[in-house]
Amino acid sequence: MKRLAILAVFASGAGLVAAAPPAHAQQVCCVDPNLRGYQPAPPASEGVGSGLLGYVGAEYSKARLDPCTPSPRIETWTGEAAVSSPFMRGLGIQADIKAAHYNGPFGDDWITSPTLHLYQRNTYGSLGGFMGVSNTGDTTLYGAGIEGQVNMASATLYGTLGFGRLNDTVDSNLFAGRVEGRYFLTENLRVDASIGYLRQSAAGASSKAIVTALGAEYQFGAFPGSINIGYRHADAQSSNVESDTLRVGMRWSFNGGSLAERDRLGPSLGNITDIFMSN
Repeated sequence: MKRLAILAVFASGAGLVAAAPPAHAQQVCCVDPNLRGYQPAPPASEGVGSGLLGYVGAEYSKARLDPCTPSPRIETWTGEAAVSSPFMRGLGIQADIKAAHYNGPFGDDWITSPTLHLYQRNTYGSLGGFMGVSNTGDTTLYGAGIEGQVNMASATLYGTLGFGRLNDTVDSNLFAGRVEGRYFLTENLRVDASIGYLRQSAAGASSKAIVTALGAEYQFGAFPGSINIGYRHADAQSSNVESDTLRVGMRWSFNGGSLAERDRLGPSLGNITDIFMSN
């Protein structure tokens, strides 16, 4: 099986989940530094946070597959970029891309994953859809689906539902569902947790996986740089094979603002790799 098929959900013949990488708004006067009594920022269509908002970043991750002897490690360096902008009556667009280089027992390879989102956003959240592609060599993953955010006082609930097609030696269909919760301890310190379900079907057979993750991101006050850390665990339901991934990264935002403002006004939607890949 080609590289992307291995990284997307399960390795052919082994039935195991493989490791893959995942991949600011302007200042708003009403955001309290400690988010006490924090209210959702007004939507960009009301004249706040207009123009291109975004970030660039880099991330390193290391994954381990169990049970295997010796347990294989997969190291990944990922570059990412994302921009978003409103254009009329709460409608907005986000474009993002991840480029990842893998080094592990399956060899070395590059995967590029551009994703496009269209959404309707207001004070209470957003609702929209996404489409994207992830490609390496002669293996390609196409995906599309719906997504939405619910804004609460100091938290955000983000959900996605997607369908994909993996073109490889044996083509297969993918289904993915994911829910993520983000809580802002302050406007520049966020913790998050997520759970996802992955299903791959081909030639009358199917494989399933459950993916859970924890993470955090901290921005240095008015300085537009931030650091993020995370842990992700993937469990193949039919094979008792698991993967564990640790990651650390940094981001540089443009057009100013805090993490909370980026979440409500800027690019806060997931890349296709976050939705369809196990790590």
